[in-house]
Amino acid sequence: MDVDSSPPVRHDTELPSWPVMIMPLGVPICWVLGLGELTWAFTAAPMALLLAARWHRVRVPPMFALWLLFLAWTAIAVVGIDSVPRLVGFAVRALLYLAATVTFVYVYNLAPASDPIRTLARSMTYLWVVVVVGGYLGVLFPGLTLTTPMAYLLPGSITSNEVVREMVYPSTTQGNPEGYFDLALRPSAPFLYTNNWGNAYSVLLPFVLVFLERSRRDRAWTFVAVLLPLSVVPALLTLNRGMFVALGLGMAYAAVRLLSRGYTRALAALTTLAVVVLVLSQLVPVASLLDQRLSEGASNESRLNVYAATWERTLDSPVLGYGAPRTVQIGAPALGTQGQFWMVLFSSGIPGATLFVAWFAWATLRSFPAPDTSRTWLHVVIAMTTLEIFYYGILGPGLVIAMVAIALVTRPAPGLPARHGSVERRPRL
Repeated sequence: MDVDSSPPVRHDTELPSWPVMIMPLGVPICWVLGLGELTWAFTAAPMALLLAARWHRVRVPPMFALWLLFLAWTAIAVVGIDSVPRLVGFAVRALLYLAATVTFVYVYNLAPASDPIRTLARSMTYLWVVVVVGGYLGVLFPGLTLTTPMAYLLPGSITSNEVVREMVYPSTTQGNPEGYFDLALRPSAPFLYTNNWGNAYSVLLPFVLVFLERSRRDRAWTFVAVLLPLSVVPALLTLNRGMFVALGLGMAYAAVRLLSRGYTRALAALTTLAVVVLVLSQLVPVASLLDQRLSEGASNESRLNVYAATWERTLDSPVLGYGAPRTVQIGAPALGTQGQFWMVLFSSGIPGATLFVAWFAWATLRSFPAPDTSRTWLHVVIAMTTLEIFYYGILGPGLVIAMVAIALVTRPAPGLPARHGSVERRPRL
């Protein structure tokens, strides 16, 4: 890639917005079909084709090199793979990284005429609706398990794999009193795990607030406004402590930013939502359920043990890691799990983890100025994701959503020279 030295920054790629608008549809469809984790590869496919047709006009910010270096280092780390099943897992993760990358580049190159922030806020809000509906499926039909078409098409040798089995027999809830993963049946649809649900819900919520601010004439506005307080019920019943922490810190941080900028209307809306959450938390027995989970579960201790063991094992292969997480004890979580940072650290070594964190640190700092409320909320999405990578596996919905936010806030304003590190690069012959 060469630096584009032309003074004005123009987004004349004329990419259509429909691929980003259909993303939410892919989630329930792939969940019902048994494709689960591959959802984001399918939703990114039309974007990749459209970008390929316009490759000579595709632009990226210069600091995108951090992300490309991370992808390259991750690819090199394949040398640490020691079995075919781990190689398959490596390929799936690589595909999801590429899907998030394609989504970032596509959103970054959308023409200004399409009002990308408004367009993506609508798309992400529709995805949030899908997440909330899935949460209510878990509340109303706990333990319901589907037998998908892929369950009939794949041979038993493949469906016997734990992750594949969970994809082809998806459940509305997650929980197993006799296993590692907690006590209660907690909402997880339309994802495999409750943590995926909590991660997606938390980083999508700011997009919903952007939608409500910028799309008052949208026919879905009233529906979303009504669903927003109702969404608190499945969110509380996930008992997802990581989500509670991220949302608590994220919304408190947003309140400070909004107050300092004098955005009283947005602050009033946030305050109202906080009051609703407090009221519903008294009606839903969250406190007692959390107490039970903390007293009877071993989640905290297990996580800390996995983190310590992951770090110690990484020191034996600090440069390239092991290519993929590895199980060391039956019934216990594998090393390199319980957080995206730890997976990257264990799989790609210290250099890979450094590049991964550097990308999100840059995005957080780059989005900090936030000249309006919409970009303030997008900054909050990035800040919450940067926090959540240390205890959530964000590969999949969380990474795609974060990449959308990063692309929106790093896009230079149309017709203005690039500034604050926004000088663009584009591929050339």
